[in-house]
Amino acid sequence: MKFLNKTGLALKLSAVGLLSGLQGCSMTVDEAVAKGTAEAFAAMLVYGSEEFGRLPPCAYPSGFTIADFPDVAGTENLGAACERTTLLTQSGGKIVQEVNANGMPHGLSHFYQDGRLEEVVCKNSGNVVASKSRSVNNQDFFKVTSSCDHIRGVVTEDTATLNRLDACDSFGFERGTQAHAECAMKLFMNEQNQGTAKAVTSSNNQQTAALARQQAIQEATLKEQKRIQELEASLRMMQIGIDLMNGTTSSNTPSKTHTQTYTINGQIINCTTTGSFTNCY
Repeated sequence: MKFLNKTGLALKLSAVGLLSGLQGCSMTVDEAVAKGTAEAFAAMLVYGSEEFGRLPPCAYPSGFTIADFPDVAGTENLGAACERTTLLTQSGGKIVQEVNANGMPHGLSHFYQDGRLEEVVCKNSGNVVASKSRSVNNQDFFKVTSSCDHIRGVVTEDTATLNRLDACDSFGFERGTQAHAECAMKLFMNEQNQGTAKAVTSSNNQQTAALARQQAIQEATLKEQKRIQELEASLRMMQIGIDLMNGTTSSNTPSKTHTQTYTINGQIINCTTTGSFTNCY
């Protein structure tokens, strides 16, 4: 399986370390390489990640390593495209990849060394389409990422234009003719109209929601004002009764702050009343 660009380096380092200790041992070179390979695979932790934010994380058990794959030279069966991260624990590197359902790198791949981006690659089913290693600047990053849009399924304006031309080709129109140009223009206008319709629908929905909220606030305000009036009237009657019983006269006391929550047509409205002022939101 064409898995990781940096895997070979980790394996070589492991093998060299073992070969250096072969003197005086009965282990053969092939055995040392095999052991180094096994140790390197066992040290490469693999897990699902969401750094690119486009695909769901691959589902691997905690502590999963490359050595845990049923067949390292074969393919995985992930069931769907996803994003994975591999930690090269022996070298301190990290590789973030978009992979297809078979575990093959498909889309963007970033290699980090000690937290620095050292390589950005675009792959199509494991095959390198574009790449930039060492001193990756913003321009390099943009070029490689943009070249990967059609593989990742990200529709840019250039991609949309090509899709329109291809569609008109499939309709039987010959490129360069007036009919082909009119076909592409109609497809473009249709896309624009659909976008406008969606924007209008979204705007109307927002306006409707705002109007419903405002109406609920107005209704809650009236309810709260009526509730406070009735509450204060009851308190005044109680105070008058107490004064009559005690032969006293009470002065008006400062109004307290009251709070109340209403649910109106699914809208939760909080109201606060201080004195004669009611604020609902």
